[in-house]
Amino acid sequence: MNGFPVTIETVKAWCEGHNVKYAVNDQLGQLAIVGLLGSQIPIRVIPWPDRNMVTLACVAPFQVPPERIDAMTVATRIANSASFMGAWVLAASTGELYFRVTLPVQGVFVDDGGFQFLARVLLSSVATVGPSLQQVALEGASPDVVLPKQ
Repeated sequence: MNGFPVTIETVKAWCEGHNVKYAVNDQLGQLAIVGLLGSQIPIRVIPWPDRNMVTLACVAPFQVPPERIDAMTVATRIANSASFMGAWVLAASTGELYFRVTLPVQGVFVDDGGFQFLARVLLSSVATVGPSLQQVALEGASPDVVLPKQ
């Protein structure tokens, strides 16, 4: 079978084989990929071995203030309704916002192109919707700014 399951070990090997920078956080058991597809947005690889899943996530470079949590909840719902793959997640207790794609590990393999596709989904979603979500979080914009006017 061609391809590889998306695990910390295989992603680390993939990065090394493609000269892509990464950092390992042994304490959390996570890996961060930096510079993939020319983007400086880090992609975290978060394993869930007890569930046979792995999450690829991009964390927003800002925290949502407590007074903007309700507006951001609405904004992420709007953004998620327009997303084909992945989801915006708001941890209301910490104000952390991130975009994630969670994949099964068992029996699912990706090849080089498939892994790059996953990265493009993450990075393009963050680049496209992230600035509008930041406006909602930090500038008081209305949640419906996340969808472009037709």
